[in-house]
Amino acid sequence: MTRIERAQKPEAVGNRELRNPKAESTMLPEGRGSERKLDNLLDSISKNDSSDGGKLPEQNAEKDIKSQEIPSQINNIEAGHETQDPHRGEKLLDSFVDKVAEVRNARSEAKIEKAKTNIESGKMDFKFLPGDIFVCRIGNEVVTLSKVEKTKLEYTKRNPDDVLKDREKFNNSVRGKFLKDLGANHEEELKQKGFSEDEINMIKAGKVPPGYQVHHKKSLDDGGTNQFDNLVLIDKDSHSVITAYQKRVTNGMVAGDCRKVDWPDIKGNIYNGGI
Repeated sequence: MTRIERAQKPEAVGNRELRNPKAESTMLPEGRGSERKLDNLLDSISKNDSSDGGKLPEQNAEKDIKSQEIPSQINNIEAGHETQDPHRGEKLLDSFVDKVAEVRNARSEAKIEKAKTNIESGKMDFKFLPGDIFVCRIGNEVVTLSKVEKTKLEYTKRNPDDVLKDREKFNNSVRGKFLKDLGANHEEELKQKGFSEDEINMIKAGKVPPGYQVHHKKSLDDGGTNQFDNLVLIDKDSHSVITAYQKRVTNGMVAGDCRKVDWPDIKGNIYNGGI
């Protein structure tokens, strides 16, 4: 509702309060005209409020009577607004937001389809799209993953012997500890992402549930660590896409080589196809 500063209570002339029954029944018409009428009334109030106060001269009594119509009209204007849908503005905003989302989704789908077509035709092997969409070829299949951000990375190939030591440590102890931590501290998130009670119990016991793997976000081969914030429990299909891409962009590198690459970055510690 438009905020309105109310005029003072009508002055009395003699012993009788001045009122205008006709003015009290005035209702605000719908549409932009109501806003103009409200502006005019506010202008009128402003002009009348500029008086010196006190009683008006007798010769201006008629003018004063007319000025007292304004508060009654404002009351009726407010009442007229209240009879309309009080949530109309909110509904219009929600409708607008839905339309914007609809257009964005349509554009995103069009970009995905174009990327798939280009990949299938051999023009490219992968494509990062706005909205954290990643499209990549795996064999003869083109796969789309969501919630995969593109990160600029300077990939430095490590010594294979050092990588092997970290890999053994991961296999022997780190992976199990990571899964137990997930089960203990992220149970609700696991449920939200569709893990069953049996799968969650397996995770709590430090075991990888069927169809999943534990992935290093930044590869051990590039200086990635076994710290929990560099690990993610990921479904096998998505893991195949990510690792295939990583091998492709680092192909031919030997220890000590550096290469700037676009790297697929997964946020959080649980990934289930972008859910």
